[in-house]
Amino acid sequence: MQRRDKILKPINTLIVLLAMGFNLAHAQEGQVIDKVVAVVGEQIIMLSDIERQIVQLESESRSKLPEDIDCQILEELLFQRLLLHQAEVDSVEVSEAQVVGELDRRLRYFIGLFNGDEKKLEAEYGKTVAEIREEFYDQIEDQLKSQQVQMEITADIKMTPREVKEYFKKQPKDSLPLIDAQIEIAHLVRYAEISTVQKEELRKRMVDWKNEIKEGVVSFSTKAIFESEDPGSASKGGDLGWVSRGTFVPEFEAIAFSIPVGQISDPFETQFGMHMLEVLQRRGDQVHCRHILRKFKVGTKELINIRNETDSIYNLITSDSIDFYSAINRFSQDKDTKNAKGVVYNPQTGERKWRMDEIDPYTFAGIENLKVGELSGPSLYEEERSGKQAYRLIKLLSKSDPHKANLKQDYQMIQQMAKGEKEQLAVNNWVKQKIAMSFIRIDEDYQSCDFRFNWTNAAD
Repeated sequence: MQRRDKILKPINTLIVLLAMGFNLAHAQEGQVIDKVVAVVGEQIIMLSDIERQIVQLESESRSKLPEDIDCQILEELLFQRLLLHQAEVDSVEVSEAQVVGELDRRLRYFIGLFNGDEKKLEAEYGKTVAEIREEFYDQIEDQLKSQQVQMEITADIKMTPREVKEYFKKQPKDSLPLIDAQIEIAHLVRYAEISTVQKEELRKRMVDWKNEIKEGVVSFSTKAIFESEDPGSASKGGDLGWVSRGTFVPEFEAIAFSIPVGQISDPFETQFGMHMLEVLQRRGDQVHCRHILRKFKVGTKELINIRNETDSIYNLITSDSIDFYSAINRFSQDKDTKNAKGVVYNPQTGERKWRMDEIDPYTFAGIENLKVGELSGPSLYEEERSGKQAYRLIKLLSKSDPHKANLKQDYQMIQQMAKGEKEQLAVNNWVKQKIAMSFIRIDEDYQSCDFRFNWTNAAD
């Protein structure tokens, strides 16, 4: 098939937005030659939809794209439109809060690509964040509806141990992935206490800041720029943008959704430190606010005290006065792991196993010289999310050398691979069924495409 002339100019730093579900390409000025190339139910696919993705792929690809790349893109778009068509047939609904929440999540990611400077994003795209939000609201709503339909297709799929074993047996040995060295750990955590005196001194200082702002001596945003210790918002005057209910920790959210718009809160405490916030706007389950955060500083005395406490617990365990898991239940202050026998799960995969390049320096230092089953002595630890300092004991539960994937060591991963194959088969069968029941028309320029599915065999 001959390639059509490009109708959109390439984008540069925004190519990643395609993968995230936004398409921020700019149309060329002047007349644009465009046409409908496919219809699924009442959903249309334009030539520009295909070309927009081609120019983005060309911008990010180091190798030449396949000759039939336009056919491949069209088939993916046909699948997405089929999902959306079914969502309309089934009257699938998503709430405004869901759409706004997803918009906010993606916008925060995009703004992060510009070092947190939303003005740079606006300059690159040529529109304000509010205008971008409005432009992509319907697109995100459609994507969420399509995702809901696709999840329903595979919702009831389960894998039995027998199916996992059969899947593994049929895999060619040379196709099995090489698994890096991995570890499993459990820990017992004791956080350093912040003195009441320090908290009160910080609270009084922030009350003084609030009074300065109310008296017009300084603006909230200026005070946030110079005093806030939140790296994500300080440079923006503490502005957190529009955020949906359920995003903040409970203490912060309670204040953000309760004080009147335009009012500045009294200082309040969360796991991250001491805050003061101002509500700028509120609509339903979304709030636009800015804040100042000051983190608690742990003194040398407090660190020594918590290390001694943790060392005492270590001595109890190593002298067999108490076993490690009973000690976790009795002494650990990490709420996320306490009820899981101290097991630290990998947030990237949701599994217990960690590759060595995934663990933080604190963990690496704690386990470096441990054998499987051994317990480390007290080691300094800083919680990544909150920045809280602690001492902890780490137990190395397992450690594997690099190896070919096998059922004994990698059952959970192989189970997910087998489930993925089963889910893909279910989706394929669903597509074939819905094609036969749906009105689909494809432009003659694409009739010769070698599609995976027979899109031209649709219902009239």
